[in-house]
Amino acid sequence: MTGMTRVGTVWMLGGLLLALTSCGLGIDETYTSMGQNAAAGTHLNPICDDCGGSCQVTGGTQQQDVTQINTDIDFNIDVDDLTGKIYRFDTLVLGAPFDPKGTIGVELNKAVAEQIGLKALNVIMEATSDDRTTGDLVFAVGPGTFTDPDYTVDSSNDFLCGLADVGFYTKEPGKLDLVISLFTDGPGSDEPGALFLKKVSLSGEFNSDATEIQSGSLEAVLTIEDAKKVYFMGMSLEDWFLSMDDVEPNADIDGDGTKDAYRFTGTFTARPATIQ
Repeated sequence: MTGMTRVGTVWMLGGLLLALTSCGLGIDETYTSMGQNAAAGTHLNPICDDCGGSCQVTGGTQQQDVTQINTDIDFNIDVDDLTGKIYRFDTLVLGAPFDPKGTIGVELNKAVAEQIGLKALNVIMEATSDDRTTGDLVFAVGPGTFTDPDYTVDSSNDFLCGLADVGFYTKEPGKLDLVISLFTDGPGSDEPGALFLKKVSLSGEFNSDATEIQSGSLEAVLTIEDAKKVYFMGMSLEDWFLSMDDVEPNADIDGDGTKDAYRFTGTFTARPATIQ
């Protein structure tokens, strides 16, 4: 992406790094990215200042801690085993703190959609384990390169999901972080910068034959310091946020009582893909 000095500036989209780690209740680094059409904003596992990473919300209903989930799951699709299913994120709409209808939101999502359409931005998800007894689904997720007609997975990491109804949700909230290389490091720079999203939660729904992931939702936090490091349309994200009347830090990521991050939402979908 080139330096963003006017609306409509062409982006150079750098590579996307995704890496999962587990470090107890700390900020565990995990990386992934996404895609374009859908309405952003569905809350999954909100960043609670006092829940210690075990707070889960789906569709606005508080859920019990994952360690207490009944193993007699109710998962209703026409596929007995998802193991081996491969998907590519094909849409992403970034929501809060961006206004999807405002200038920055429109241009940001336009650039994401363009890069996905060109198959320059690829995230591959492969179901590697499906245990209907425990309700555990493991996805290997990583960035990929399009090598017509297939994709090559550059690297992948596992993340644990739970199954419910016709969908999945992040089973260990707060242990997934996300980096998307969509921004330049500063005005005039051709080098991609990274958008660091922390404490990410994901969910999605399968259609009946599991050929699509629909209604995917993302929730995370973006720290003030990370917002200062990346630029879009000639301004740092922090400067963009300061210019918006209704945007201010609303999450305390380190538990010190000071709001030091912005709640971040997005939506995505995914379709079948083949890998080499």
